[in-house]
Amino acid sequence: MSELKQILPYIALMAAFTFFGPAPPQNGRELVKVDAFSTTHPKCMEWSDACTTCLRGPDKISCSLPGIACQPAQMVCNRGE
Repeated sequence: MSELKQILPYIALMAAFTFFGPAPPQNGRELVKVDAFSTTHPKCMEWSDACTTCLRGPDKISCSLPGIACQPAQMVCNRGE
């Protein structure tokens, strides 16, 4: 019985991750992926979906990592275009 008490929290955590998948797009809009935005907006120097911010440098594109509970919004160009 003590073994069950030790593994029960892990089982509950795995069940929660399985049950709660990714959130659907808000308001039925399809969200543009962060990496695809750079291709479709070549003159944009900085863009964000409210979770991840990307900057276009001379040689590469650098993006921040989203927070664990962040809900992405529609991708927008913050500087450029």
